Amino acid sequence: MTIIGSDGPSILLRAIVQQRIEPGFESHLDELLVWLNKGGPEGELTARLKLHGVAHAVALQRALQLIDQHLFSASRAPHDILGLPADASAKTVRLRYRRLIQAFHPDRQPDRQQWLTERTEQLNRAYHTLKNKTAPPVNPDPTSGPSSRAAPQRVRPAKPRMTSVNVELSSGITLALRLRSMLGAGRSFEKRFFTALFVLCFGFLGYLYYLNKPPAGRLQVSTEPFATVVKETEQQTQVARVSPSPMSLSAASRTDASYLTAGTVRAIETELDSGSPQPEFYDLGPVAVSGAADSRARDLEPEPVSTAASQPDELASTLATVTALLPEEPVPYQDIVKPSRPDMSHTAQPEITPKRQLAAQVLQNEWPEAQQQPAGQMSQSKPVSMPKVAREKPAPDNSRVSSVASDPKSPTSRLQPDGLAACSNFQVFLAQYTMYYDRGDTLAYADLFSPLATENRLQGRAHIQQVYQDWFSQTHQRRLQLQDLSGRAISPQRCLIEGQYTVSYRKPNGDRSVQSGWIEFLLERAGRSYHIISLRY
Repeated sequence: MTIIGSDGPSILLRAIVQQRIEPGFESHLDELLVWLNKGGPEGELTARLKLHGVAHAVALQRALQLIDQHLFSASRAPHDILGLPADASAKTVRLRYRRLIQAFHPDRQPDRQQWLTERTEQLNRAYHTLKNKTAPPVNPDPTSGPSSRAAPQRVRPAKPRMTSVNVELSSGITLALRLRSMLGAGRSFEKRFFTALFVLCFGFLGYLYYLNKPPAGRLQVSTEPFATVVKETEQQTQVARVSPSPMSLSAASRTDASYLTAGTVRAIETELDSGSPQPEFYDLGPVAVSGAADSRARDLEPEPVSTAASQPDELASTLATVTALLPEEPVPYQDIVKPSRPDMSHTAQPEITPKRQLAAQVLQNEWPEAQQQPAGQMSQSKPVSMPKVAREKPAPDNSRVSSVASDPKSPTSRLQPDGLAACSNFQVFLAQYTMYYDRGDTLAYADLFSPLATENRLQGRAHIQQVYQDWFSQTHQRRLQLQDLSGRAISPQRCLIEGQYTVSYRKPNGDRSVQSGWIEFLLERAGRSYHIISLRY
């Protein structure tokens, strides 16, 4: 069948049927591109191709081949590749470029994707040249041989070293991007709501863990006080150490190793401040100390008097005060239910009891000349003072536990004046030390130490306060008992205290731990108070 006609469809029809470019093909190139990009089976050209027995898919393939033969050539100029004259307008160039890019898109024929990609790159370079009037850089063909001038080799940069910070940062960025995708606008409201709720709960739990996380980077020292001497023994019940009864001791040993409580020490301090005996007893646990009555007698020493008539009343008042402060029997800590105030109504008319007879015997041993002198000569005697009972010096075998002299009038059992000045009233200080430890008062406990104090391997008050703050927060129901204490002056202002300790506490897991051993305090006196210079156990 012969195709007759000189219009556009006739020229394009002859070119597709005969598979060769006819004269006037370039002038009707836009019509062919529109028909090719539309791709539909309708239109005049499609109907006429069916009359000549050419299928629609075959016609599209032949049209693309004709355009490739007509436009693309290695020696052609950029405007020739687009099929336009050199003086074409920018609008015409842009329109022809868009139609050609759509016709040669690689997705149109997946089996010929590489060929279509090469044609697309040529169109891009030609359009870039016509638009910017400069030639774009040409990427070398990997299939071609080496050029005359070897290109410099690209050195691949070293892979960055992955550190813990980089890993955490990359993990955080990945998590943030994932949360962003989960909370995006494309998600449903229910999914976004529950995702945000989960993130908030997880963040709150992480904050609680950060608060309770133990600090790291501190010195690896024994942070458990009183736990470096004796091996730890696990027990579920608290073991209480019961001191011997004061009634079974002699007069000298009873005044030197009395069974005091923190409430008794508080009563002594209250009486010193107010001038009248006002004992108060608190449920703070027993503290067995040595030399308690010696310190109490010195603190309660009355003012000297010059009249003979006032001395018997003063002796009676002093005897009543001493007997009121001494407990009838030692009461274990477990039997103390609530604080109680003793009845002081019998002070005016004291009842004769074995305990009072013992106190009277002590006074009689201290002032034998006061009872033998006549009443007229008592005004010229020495001022009345409380009994002062001292302890013997340590035995030659370097035993740490000092013994108490049975005879209070023996000159070898007296403390030297320096010893009285440096070690007097140290029982009150140790009672405060025990009370602050049991309560877990970190600030008050640290104030008992000097700024440069040492405790085993702990150096300085700040370090001690830091370690004990963690210790008090990790333990509960602490109880410290100091027993068999003895003190001796090593200088006019320093006192060395030695004795035994027993400490019990409850661990965070609920187990009860009880430990005991030997302890040494080196105290420095400042007025009526002390500061710990060195503590070893």
